[in-house]
Amino acid sequence: MEQELERKLELHNPTVHQTNENCQVFTGPISGCVFAMPGANVNLSAKQEVEPSKDIKKDKGGMPEALATDKAMLYWERLQKAGLVDEHCLPLVSRTKAALIANEMAECLNIPYKWSYFEDLWQRKNMRKDYNCALDQMQSLAFQDLLKEIFAD
Repeated sequence: MEQELERKLELHNPTVHQTNENCQVFTGPISGCVFAMPGANVNLSAKQEVEPSKDIKKDKGGMPEALATDKAMLYWERLQKAGLVDEHCLPLVSRTKAALIANEMAECLNIPYKWSYFEDLWQRKNMRKDYNCALDQMQSLAFQDLLKEIFAD
């Protein structure tokens, strides 16, 4: 019982300590890991983002409520006119560009846990990875400029 309590406390209070000059040990949730070279300064916070439950509230059409507000519907219409999504709000572009759309839209709508909502809507996984790949591609700069125009208020 005592070991279980210690483990729970360990998960809620991540720590980093130097065991020798070549090894650092991190204790905490795997989703919050930061890997660094030995001797690097690593700042970790005990505050962890927790994904919402898989029971995302949806409107009658199956759209997550956070993506079905009046402002969101205006964005969906603009994206459709630009040929980036279809009439069901499904992307007509690559996975990386779809992730850029999701990120920009979530930022404009102040949606926390953005990947959960878009992964649910588009039946995709690992959109954060797609987003990171998009940022590495030089071609994404022009696409990001287009998105800024679409999501301008």
